[in-house]
Amino acid sequence: MGPVDLTIEQLWLDHENPRINPASSQREALAKVIAEEPEKLVKLAKSIAKRGLNPMERLLVFRPKGSRTYTVFEGNRRTAALKVLLNPTSLGGSNINDGVRKRLEDVARTFSQDKVEPIACFDIGSRESARHWLQLRHTGENEGEGIVPWKATARSRFLGGEPALEALQFVKDHGALTDAEL
Repeated sequence: MGPVDLTIEQLWLDHENPRINPASSQREALAKVIAEEPEKLVKLAKSIAKRGLNPMERLLVFRPKGSRTYTVFEGNRRTAALKVLLNPTSLGGSNINDGVRKRLEDVARTFSQDKVEPIACFDIGSRESARHWLQLRHTGENEGEGIVPWKATARSRFLGGEPALEALQFVKDHGALTDAEL
């Protein structure tokens, strides 16, 4: 258990991924993950091909005893995108929309494996151990224990250029207002 750097070939999609109905094979799991939100998966694949993987997020994995591969508990969409980028022929024979298939194949031609590997992962040890972290990641703020999104003001500050916020900040900084007035 702990941090581990892996290759795309060492990653296996989770057949029991909550995003999809259970799958009986890697090919079926891949097709189901893509079919869940095909346009978003194409955008994710484009982003990975262009910028690599998000350095703030690693995959949560588990290596079954005696296996050379790791099952991905968190990061199945990223893993599906990586699998297609590495080997676009893996889409053959699946019920993927032809337009989606063509766009994924086009993006795959721009992909460089060395841009993403080694892939930062964390071997959690078991599905049971992963459950708590998956719950925090995917079920909302959980009273602050989960991921808390930025409020609109914070998003605007980060993105910059919001005139109303800039005016408000100017008044706060230079308006000599009382606490009650603020």
